Amino acid sequence: MIKVEPDSASIRAVIECDSVGNVLMRELETERGRRITAEFRLTNVNANAAELDFECKEDSLLLKIALLEKCITRLRECQYSEVIHIERQFRWWEKGLMYLGVISTALLFILVLIVVFVKR
Repeated sequence: MIKVEPDSASIRAVIECDSVGNVLMRELETERGRRITAEFRLTNVNANAAELDFECKEDSLLLKIALLEKCITRLRECQYSEVIHIERQFRWWEKGLMYLGVISTALLFILVLIVVFVKR
């Protein structure tokens, strides 16, 4: 679960019209948030009307960096356990089977040598 803290930005502008009908901005205050920036533009200014366009942009990269820093911190805090391999001792019957295999192989080898030299 990812929790994102709320953020806000604000613009306060006092706009007036003079006697001729021109739009004048008398006062402007902007407050930027931690991730959000607020911008505005005064467009389509004519004798009858004017348009004021506002844009609020959130920097998603800052949010991603904050999440990655949290993950990195959590990984650094994790304690890793070291795996130690201990060799198991053979049981008596396993040792017996190994010795029996070595003796059988040696006898078979000797038997093959005897058969080869007797036939010559």
